[in-house]
Formats: sequence, C-alpha cells, structure tokens
Amino acid sequence: MEYNQQQPSTSLIDAENTESSNTATTFEALGVDVDKEGNVYIAGSFKDTAKFGNETLEAEGSRDDAFIAIVNNAVTVVLSHRLGG
Repeated sequence: MEYNQQQPSTSLIDAENTESSNTATTFEALGVDVDKEGNVYIAGSFKDTAKFGNETLEAEGSRDDAFIAIVNNAVTVVLSHRLGG
C-alpha cells in the first residue's frame, strides 16, 4: 500500500485583521464533517476577514459572522459563504 501525503496549502483558509487597530482577529471552526466522496464541510465564525482559497469574506459590523465552506477531495475550496451581519 502506498501512502502519499499532500502538504496543506498555507493559503487555503486564513483569517486576518483588516483594521489598523490592535483588535484580535478571530477565526474558529465549530463543526467539520466529511462526506463519502471526501468533501470537507466546515462551519464556524470569524471576525474581520476570512480567506478561503481565492475567495475573501468580510464580516459586517463589530460582531463575529458565521461561515460555511466546502473543500473537495482535491483540496480546493469549492464554496464559501458568510452568514450574519
């Protein structure tokens, strides 16, 4: 049996503070699930900005917003969506 481990991309999922203040950026995955095809479903919350692959989500207001994201078995983000505001 051969096992190939892919190195995760450091830019697949990222959070950053877009303000010039010293407020902390929060990013928290609250739920993760995998389907039989190997797609990974992630739900959580973020503040400021969250990046999922090439997609950037921006939180609205000063409170955390929710997100859902799907990463396929080729380690590509196929969906990211912000909820809340």
